[in-house]
Amino acid sequence: VLKVTSIHSRAQRDIAEKEAKLLSRLSHPSIVKMYNACYRTASQQQSGKRGKDQSNTGKERPQHLILMEYCEGGHALDVCNKLASQGQRFDLSTLIIAFGQICNAVSYLHAQRPPIVHRDLKPVNFLVKNGAYKLCDFGSAVFGHVDLRTPKARSDAEDVVQKTTTQMFRAPEMIDLFVTKKLTQSTDVWALGCCLYSLAFLQNCFEEGSNLAILSRKYTIPDDNPYGDGLVELIDRMLAVDYKARADMTEV
Repeated sequence: VLKVTSIHSRAQRDIAEKEAKLLSRLSHPSIVKMYNACYRTASQQQSGKRGKDQSNTGKERPQHLILMEYCEGGHALDVCNKLASQGQRFDLSTLIIAFGQICNAVSYLHAQRPPIVHRDLKPVNFLVKNGAYKLCDFGSAVFGHVDLRTPKARSDAEDVVQKTTTQMFRAPEMIDLFVTKKLTQSTDVWALGCCLYSLAFLQNCFEEGSNLAILSRKYTIPDDNPYGDGLVELIDRMLAVDYKARADMTEV
């Protein structure tokens, strides 16, 4: 499948190039494969239109192309929506296997030196191929820790967080940047906790705009939870407000 990104700014170009560079160095069965990456100029786009559309709007911009493996099963949110529409849920064994595959991918990222922090873990970024789940979309990823010790560092970090991460899956320290001196790979663990909740109960742990609920860890487990206390305890460990008390990927 071809991922096409129209380049409107230098920041977009940097994000696209970073994703391609990062994917080129990763090799894991639960991470989507990249085969090649290149640019397509505006003139090349126009050349491809000849014989079909002779008009030139003048609006074509350079495009960054990433050729990745095709995952025919869509993404995990598609699977969740289908189950919900049928009044069903994942059975426990399927849930454990699916979530375990994603955790294996994240553990692999965090084991790199410096650690790779995905920073945008959510069900739409878990693609499905032959029933297996694969992590994709590394445009938000960072290497190592993000320093927050100065006002400028916090301001820069806040700008990046706002532009490149998804609010419902942000850890508390990504919302209130004054509570810690650095952002670490622990932010991925929080997001995975939200993802596990979504996969298990087919609904969001926190809703859009729910910063106060995230900061106070205000969420509820459905009364009809079929998975037992073990899953609830795991979610609880992953959603510790204090990142130092939060589970790491080894524990998960």
